Amino acid sequence: MRFPPALTVRLTVRAVLPRAPAGRDEAGPGEHRRRARADGGQGTGGNRAITVFHRTGPVNSGLRILSQRTLLSDLKRRRAMSGAILGLVGVLIGATISALTTYINSSRQERFARERAAADRLAETQRAARMVEYDLSHLRGICVSALDWQYFLNSYGDMLELPRWAKWCEMLALHLPADDWETITCAAIRGDAVKVMWEKDANSGFPPFDSARKHELAGIVELIEFAIDQLSKYTGVKSPRARALEAAATPEVP
Repeated sequence: MRFPPALTVRLTVRAVLPRAPAGRDEAGPGEHRRRARADGGQGTGGNRAITVFHRTGPVNSGLRILSQRTLLSDLKRRRAMSGAILGLVGVLIGATISALTTYINSSRQERFARERAAADRLAETQRAARMVEYDLSHLRGICVSALDWQYFLNSYGDMLELPRWAKWCEMLALHLPADDWETITCAAIRGDAVKVMWEKDANSGFPPFDSARKHELAGIVELIEFAIDQLSKYTGVKSPRARALEAAATPEVP
């Protein structure tokens, strides 16, 4: 069985060289050379071992130096690897933090944008509802007055227009639910019917209302009041019917 050279030298030296006597062997390299010459270089295996030990004596220290260099190179390589791994980990952590920060900021901006859009939509809906409520309330007042007088007045002609409804109806159509939009649209259409009634009565000299006309106007007033109740959910103002119901429900103080 063959061993590596370094290992063979170490085994040969340990197996062949005699153990040093008690006390420290003070023989130097010159003494070893003289002993080797005295043997003639052709002695026994012990001489050859001594010669090998003399010729390769620095091998052990060389191996120790080589081992130290190997350890130092290993340490340097490990330190380099550790630095590279730490750098990679730092890069990954930094990229993760940057991605999370970007995601949080974008989510926050999107939330703010949605909240701002919702607030703008609410403000637009409130403004449009208040404008349309003004027209319907004015129309209701004319109808109630006509029912009290039992005929239309000539001055009602210019008051039966709904200019704010014509301007803001598109905004309400965008933001109102279908049921509320249908109720308000029906009230506005019935307002046009009141205009047609006034024009017809104006051609006849504004005759007194008959029972059919009274019933029709009363239905229009009820429909307009219901539409105003629906609009009050968006205007923030209580409707006349709601205020009347609260007043009726409040007990009188003696």
